[in-house]
Amino acid sequence: MDKVHRDYWQAFNRVGNETLHQQGFSFELLPEKAGSPTLFRILLNRQGHRYLLSFSSHHLDFQDGVSIEEDRQLVLPPPKLKRIGQGLYGYTDQSIKEMIDDLCRLKN
Repeated sequence: MDKVHRDYWQAFNRVGNETLHQQGFSFELLPEKAGSPTLFRILLNRQGHRYLLSFSSHHLDFQDGVSIEEDRQLVLPPPKLKRIGQGLYGYTDQSIKEMIDDLCRLKN
C-alpha cells in the first residue's frame, strides 16, 4: 500500500469509525487489484447492502476523487451535489466526514 492510500485509510478510520459503526456499518480494506496499483477500495456493509468506496490517486487521472457504488451503480456523490474535480469527494478529513454523513443518510 502506498503512502497516499495508507494516509487515507488512517483518516477514514479516524474520522468515520465511530459514526459508521453506530449506523450499523462494517467495513474492510480490499486488496489492490492486479494491474491497478493506484486504485484503492473499501467495502462497506450495512443490512445486506454492499457499498464499494474507491478512488484513483494517479496524478494523471482527471477522475481523481472518491465515489461509492452499490451493484456497480454510482450512489455517491449524489448528482445534485457539487464536489471537487469531476464532482467526487476529496481526501481531506472534512471531505471524508461529508461522504460518511451522506452514506449514513442513504435509505436501507
